[in-house]
Amino acid sequence: MSKCSPCDRFARLVLGVSDPAGNYSAEEHGIGPRVLGGNRNAEQRVFDLADKFIGLSKAREVPVLIRQAGLKYLGISVGSEASCMLNPRVCWVANTRTVWAHLLVKHNDNVAKADEVSSCITTRTSRLSAISTTERSPTAMIREMWEQSGPAT
Repeated sequence: MSKCSPCDRFARLVLGVSDPAGNYSAEEHGIGPRVLGGNRNAEQRVFDLADKFIGLSKAREVPVLIRQAGLKYLGISVGSEASCMLNPRVCWVANTRTVWAHLLVKHNDNVAKADEVSSCITTRTSRLSAISTTERSPTAMIREMWEQSGPAT
């Protein structure tokens, strides 16, 4: 059994270390371990940043919060994806993967239809490398873990 604190477990999830569904961008580019290894008190700082994402009312504040966090290796791609998972009503990213995933859901998991529609948007579609097959969405898992971690101390 892991001796990690809830804050540590949360940071590892939101950085795609413990589960790629927590942050596809971070996992795909190996950024999570670099953030954790390259910053003092990284887990708590990631948790604190996530706490700020939860309270956002305007998505345009995300880049400012990411810069203010001052976490080496945690840039806009990883940070904005985390903000989307934590506060999806306010924050969302419309990159190729996000659009394709939306189309897949919209067309009842019809990959051919999602491909067809997305090809009208862009000439080359980058697909999600993995889609969570769990009953809970990655967003729900991250939100639940954040709530279980308690308030930032």
